[in-house]
Amino acid sequence: MNNKSLKRYLYLTICLILFFISSHSSSSSPDSDSQLNSRLKALHLDKYMGIKYTSHKPNPNYPDWEIYSYDTADCKCVEGAEYYVAACRDESSNNVMFYLGGGGICWPDYEFCVKEVPPDEALEATRIIPLSGWNYVYVPYCDGSVHMGDNEVDIDGDDQPDRWYWGLRGTSAAVALMKELHPDPDKILITGNSAGGYGIIIATMIIRLQYPRTKLYVFNKAGPGLFNTKDKEMWELIKEAWDIKQYFPDDCNRCHDQLIYLYDWMLERDNSLKIGLTSSYFDLMIGGMYMQTTPQEYKSLLLSTTNVIWEKHPNTFKRFFIKGIKHNISNSYQVNGVSVRNWLEYLVNDSALWKDILE
Repeated sequence: MNNKSLKRYLYLTICLILFFISSHSSSSSPDSDSQLNSRLKALHLDKYMGIKYTSHKPNPNYPDWEIYSYDTADCKCVEGAEYYVAACRDESSNNVMFYLGGGGICWPDYEFCVKEVPPDEALEATRIIPLSGWNYVYVPYCDGSVHMGDNEVDIDGDDQPDRWYWGLRGTSAAVALMKELHPDPDKILITGNSAGGYGIIIATMIIRLQYPRTKLYVFNKAGPGLFNTKDKEMWELIKEAWDIKQYFPDDCNRCHDQLIYLYDWMLERDNSLKIGLTSSYFDLMIGGMYMQTTPQEYKSLLLSTTNVIWEKHPNTFKRFFIKGIKHNISNSYQVNGVSVRNWLEYLVNDSALWKDILE
């Protein structure tokens, strides 16, 4: 074979290889997206996406922020108060931070329920996440069901509902607003603390359904999606009161034990999702007050559940766990020279420096 024929042969071979790679990637990726979308649709996670705000106006104390209000027939707080979502736009950025507020939890036979959240207080809370140059959508927490409930109950026995666990509606309304304001973002960071961290689990599934190709990042601060399953009666009461079993895929048996395993289910099917979780080993608020476990029991459960996910998805699921009893870890807290702030930046920038950190 002469040089001319050899060059032609090599050229055709390279073209065929490139064609194969191109056709393979273009056919497999959409199929994967379509399959995940079908699975999420089957869970009816888009059933409230038609909720629309009734009015919006600037926040007088934060002129860059708009407050979007909703009809109480569509969205309301746990005891009936008006619901809102807040948004702040940065025209120079095509990245969006979707922040779920934190607070308490609420179910029958539990006396404390969260109330409505004043807009100024909610917007102050966004400072917990140390990123600049992003668009914001803020989801206040006032539904009592960690942003995911889909039920209403009669507490006083008069055959009329007096608690509305409408977290799924509120989260869906916020996602619908984000879709209107930011139809095609480059990145979405889904974040929140405490109850907002729990709510991230369902919010991630809702957002993926609406943004099938966007890169999604989760930064969960102290809301690991754990419940005390040793108290079987209470766990069943929570699932019934909030009606959250509807979100559990048929092939996620572990999800019935702990919500955190929904992360595992998503990561198995989503190549454009990364999840970072922060916690202290002996979180007094989650492990002690709400789960009623001993410090060692909480640490054991935290490590055993997250070890399962990390071992299966070491490149897309990582932890920043520290010693002690703190609930929300300071952004300046460092382990081996890496602060929580650094760790978050490594996550959203796809840096090789984003590591699993266990103090």
